[in-house]
Amino acid sequence: MTQSLRSLRSICSLAFAVATLVGCGSPQKPAVFATSAKIDTGVDTVARTLASEGYSTAHVDRQAGIVHTEWKDTGFLYGQVQQRNATLVRRFTVVLAPQGEGSQVTVRMDLKRCAQGGFSIDGAEVRGPCEEAELVPEKMQEELDLLGGKVRTALSAPVAAPADGTPAPVSSNSTQL
Repeated sequence: MTQSLRSLRSICSLAFAVATLVGCGSPQKPAVFATSAKIDTGVDTVARTLASEGYSTAHVDRQAGIVHTEWKDTGFLYGQVQQRNATLVRRFTVVLAPQGEGSQVTVRMDLKRCAQGGFSIDGAEVRGPCEEAELVPEKMQEELDLLGGKVRTALSAPVAAPADGTPAPVSSNSTQL
């Protein structure tokens, strides 16, 4: 009886994992667009836009044109990791790459499945049993699309420089390189 119970649990776990992978997600579609914004001013605009949408900036690399938000546990259960229910943990990354007189911008979601109750987040890093999530639930893709639109709108708006010519501060918890 114990062996058949274990077999039934394994089959149920496998069925749950397959249903999760097949029915609840698709490959991520990052927002990619061109803008006339330069990397130096664009990074500040991106950080302000992310903050206005409720996403705290964890790291800014001005020279590379990369802005990362803090990692957050979404509370969305998605499959299993190490035979434990997994929750999705995400951050957003915005990359501005030089292109002609402006930049090419990519807004993507970094997404991990982490064993529920077995991981920790310090804002910039996730520690513990996690796996990269290759598929993105539809609701999260919609949130990425919306955020990509907000970043695009912000980068297309004229940016007023401070009177003294110094860049505006990004956020108090950002690392500026």
